[in-house]
Amino acid sequence: MNRYFFLWIIFSSLLFYRCSTDEGNSNVTEGTLKEFYDYFDKINNDELHLNILAQEYYKSFGTNNQADINTALSKFQDAQKKGISMVLKKFPVGSIKFPFEQTALKQLTDVKSVYISGYAYPWPTAERLSFYITFEYNLKSSDFIYRTFRVEFYDTSDDIINACNVSIDKSGKTEIYLKPEQEFRKFRSLKIIDSKI
Repeated sequence: MNRYFFLWIIFSSLLFYRCSTDEGNSNVTEGTLKEFYDYFDKINNDELHLNILAQEYYKSFGTNNQADINTALSKFQDAQKKGISMVLKKFPVGSIKFPFEQTALKQLTDVKSVYISGYAYPWPTAERLSFYITFEYNLKSSDFIYRTFRVEFYDTSDDIINACNVSIDKSGKTEIYLKPEQEFRKFRSLKIIDSKI
């Protein structure tokens, strides 16, 4: 591959598509993570065909023609953007909330809400959506003796499928980026506890 191809890959990575704009559909009710996955699977199979476009993109390397490669990648990323637009119309920002339990937290009086605040593809040729999660909470004080809290993601078998520490912000809101694996299709709830940091 010549250097122009690698420059294109670097440029295309800048097209990493994240959208957290509520495109507006006042008739949409709140959804669940399972409903989100089911809907994205449906539009991918019926309209987006990201798996087929991905195959076309990889096959384009065999032509040794940069224009063919660029065209195939452009088609793929157009379908990605269309997918996010469709998901936002069905599930606007804030409409998918995560059920959670919390213990008595040293720094927080309570966690008010946990919800999806944006959708993204983790790389230019990704076929699955990742998302941003926002935690809204009330602080006990602005003196951060404890600077994080811990979040554990549980599935329907009560197994932990992911866990992370979340930084506490004086604004009362923190957003994290999550690239969930297939296990998240069996997501049940969160547990929010004190971290040791």
